Amino acid sequence: MQQLDLARKNVRIGRYQLALNAYKSSLITFKEDLKKEVDSAKTKQLIEVVRLVGKELESLQSLVAETKNITISPSTPETPSDPMVWAPPAKPAKTISKKPPVPKRTTGGSGPRKGFASSVSTPKTTNTTPKTTVIRRVTSQPKLDDVSYNNVMDKEEDNEEEKVFDSTMYDRELVWLVEKSVIQRNPSVKWNDISGLETTKKTLTEAALLPQLFPTYFKGIRRPWKGVCLFGPPGTGKTLLAKAVATECKSTFFSVSASTFASKWRGDGEKLVRLLFEMARFYAPSTVFIDELDTLCSTRSSENEHEASKRLKGELLVQIDGMNDETDRTVLLLAATNRPWDLDEAFRRRLEKRIYVGLPDTETRLDLLKNCLSSVKLGDDVNLNELAAKTQGYSGADVTNLCRDAALQPMRDCLDNLEDYKTAAEQLSASFLEEKPIKMCHFNSAMKRVNPSCSADTIRKYKEWEKQFGAI
Repeated sequence: MQQLDLARKNVRIGRYQLALNAYKSSLITFKEDLKKEVDSAKTKQLIEVVRLVGKELESLQSLVAETKNITISPSTPETPSDPMVWAPPAKPAKTISKKPPVPKRTTGGSGPRKGFASSVSTPKTTNTTPKTTVIRRVTSQPKLDDVSYNNVMDKEEDNEEEKVFDSTMYDRELVWLVEKSVIQRNPSVKWNDISGLETTKKTLTEAALLPQLFPTYFKGIRRPWKGVCLFGPPGTGKTLLAKAVATECKSTFFSVSASTFASKWRGDGEKLVRLLFEMARFYAPSTVFIDELDTLCSTRSSENEHEASKRLKGELLVQIDGMNDETDRTVLLLAATNRPWDLDEAFRRRLEKRIYVGLPDTETRLDLLKNCLSSVKLGDDVNLNELAAKTQGYSGADVTNLCRDAALQPMRDCLDNLEDYKTAAEQLSASFLEEKPIKMCHFNSAMKRVNPSCSADTIRKYKEWEKQFGAI
């Protein structure tokens, strides 16, 4: 959906070539999702999505072809060039161009004609008299249908144009970098897609959603929280929680990391930080999510730290402090880290909510197992309650990897009976392999290969930091 939103935005502002590339990329993504989808209802929705996106792409391609075919004939008849004859004085042009080194015969004024765009391009030709091509300014845009995963038939009730950030005061390359690589509208992750973590969901709802529902109440001492830090072992759902906040609040989602602010030019990192928060205020309500916060906001050291890193951290601290100065523009800073003890004290103070996202309990692991195995066939001897009890110490990502490994075991059993894997496609069909159930022995075998990714000592360290610095 991110590429589709970007394509429509480029159409609105006249960047047709970028829109074509974004449409083609989104169409490829939807077709890949269609191949992977097993649910019949979602399959029908994706088919309709592909049809509508293809229709939009065809409309845009016809529009681009029409603009390319519009040419204007020369105002005077073509005559052979004579080096002894000087060209007539040209009409004043709106654009500044270099003078040719040798005067040649021209066909008339170089200024744009009335009713056409001011940009005039001259194609390369071997003739002495070039033809002038003028592209008509397109004032109408092709009609685009609104497509969403949840309901492809829902249409936007209001026809208000999408806001476009004014980049005249900033480096356009930096603006494009933020728009292409950072902005995600409607990440399509909801609370129901995340198992467990009910206390964390409640805190995030209070920090992000309620200030939008009751703006007059959240003022003064009740002002919204500036920042929320999610810390805990890897694979526990911290990034999914951030995306769910953006989806439930219907806000613009900015996802950044340390590499986003990396640049070989001096001062570009600070400019990107300032531009990021300016765009977040412009597209408010917004959620700024910084992944792997410890790599960007580690403890400042005057001895070994580079000057550029100090300037970047200083600018980030300033922007976080002034993030919610305008009360009508809500911006929430969400951060995730696996090493909270490495954070600088100044950043820890500005992240007013520090929530521990720990390993899933038995009930949550059972819910995860049901979700992961809902699309495959299970044997009669499979006991999910027993599996949930055996996976003590597994993170959400570990449980998913365990299910994936066990789901491949029936295919491995069939291939073990074949001498040559190259002929397996001829002897075995995909439907035949899918009918093979996953048995309890497959899960027991997978548990020997997939071990927990987080040690007990690390979990103890997280809990000690939560006891000292946690703020729920």
